Amino acid sequence: MTESVHDNEAPALTVVVQQLARVLEIPADQLSPDDRLAYLPNVDSLRLLDAITAVENMSRVKLSEDDLVTARTVAQLAELVEAAKTTDAERDRS
Repeated sequence: MTESVHDNEAPALTVVVQQLARVLEIPADQLSPDDRLAYLPNVDSLRLLDAITAVENMSRVKLSEDDLVTARTVAQLAELVEAAKTTDAERDRS
């Protein structure tokens, strides 16, 4: 079983892959950054929402719906998480 990452310091791509694999019930090593979210095995809108919610909780960020609709690949979703982490960190320093 893959060890879960539970903090804001974990690489976003790692967290995204772990949660997609968990929710979609596929091995994490079958996911690549270039995989299109809409074409992942076992994917549907509810499972994708479940994975995104888990990513937000584990990364301690909130992704905007406007940004989420632009994410087409695993890597793009991870980039949104990284951007949200950076924005939150900058806001905390202010």
